[in-house]
Amino acid sequence: MDEKRRMKIQELLSSPIFNIVDMDEKSLNRYDLSLTHSSYAKEMKDKGIECDDYERLEFFGNFALNFVVSEYIFKKFKDDSEGDMSDRMEIVSNKKLAEIIRKKKMGIEKYISLGEGQDMKDSIVADAFEALIGAVYLEHGDQGMTKIREVILNLLADEIDEFIPENHIGRLQEFVQIKKLGDLHYEEEKIAGPDHKPLFRAIVKISGKTQGEGMGNSKRAAKMDAARTALNKIESKNTESIKI
Repeated sequence: MDEKRRMKIQELLSSPIFNIVDMDEKSLNRYDLSLTHSSYAKEMKDKGIECDDYERLEFFGNFALNFVVSEYIFKKFKDDSEGDMSDRMEIVSNKKLAEIIRKKKMGIEKYISLGEGQDMKDSIVADAFEALIGAVYLEHGDQGMTKIREVILNLLADEIDEFIPENHIGRLQEFVQIKKLGDLHYEEEKIAGPDHKPLFRAIVKISGKTQGEGMGNSKRAAKMDAARTALNKIESKNTESIKI
């Protein structure tokens, strides 16, 4: 690793979110790996240079992140139902997580190694953060869980506290019942992604006619997105003129 890359990694990890300053060469290499996208690794391999990507660390960090956030939600929101807690987990969806990372000005995008022509998508920003969580855990041995809980809650605790998920599924069901629009039915399917981070698509039908489609990292999230789309469609029209 060259000196410029070493200094960049140290700069990121010493920021208030991570507060990690004691890094030997082995640690630096692992953190560097956690910031290496598969497109960059492929470029290096094509040049005959050995290079791995962050996907294994991201797999591990994703589960760790979800555990810490779900634990926090479970303890903080004692009156929430299972469905309410699931809705709050939207905070760790790729889109929302990347939005928070940018809002908190972590600047993680500056440190991710990408291949030529690869766009810096929300999913890459979120995945790199999760890979960093995996690396932080491994680098702190017996204190790994304590440290990642600190890092994750430094970033997300206030966001979780202020986050008010909208129950689009409940709103749509109530709307359909009140307006007597007919039977409400959802269909979900997995369309992409690895087993630990799948992408689902859902469609919502009213009286057999599709009224909305949505995507999400869980079936519930996809249904929520589909319900939101249907509500936007229905509420943008005069109710009497809707053709169901």
